[in-house]
Amino acid sequence: KNHQRTVTRRFLWRETDSISTGRRKLIIECGGPSGKKHSFVTETSKIAQYLLNLCSAQHKFHSEMTSRQLNHTMIPDENISAYRARSMSLKRISCSEGMLNHVGLTPGHPD
Repeated sequence: KNHQRTVTRRFLWRETDSISTGRRKLIIECGGPSGKKHSFVTETSKIAQYLLNLCSAQHKFHSEMTSRQLNHTMIPDENISAYRARSMSLKRISCSEGMLNHVGLTPGHPD
């Protein structure tokens, strides 16, 4: 119509069993409550393959981001606090050495 696209179907990754191509078709097989097989006909087999690769890349990204979120939430708060305290201590030491070097003194070497 007016060059706008509308979403007609949504497929959740957790309900998607497989995505494949067959000639000009993109085939999405769903588990979950529907358990249906959806086929979408494209103009060329190249477009179907492109869509498959796009879905694959999107799924990989989604999996990695979900995994990172799980890893991040599994770090106990006390570990984060200990890391911050150590980090601040190292920054102070680094600043002290920088100031000594700026004045012309090197740490650990008496005049």
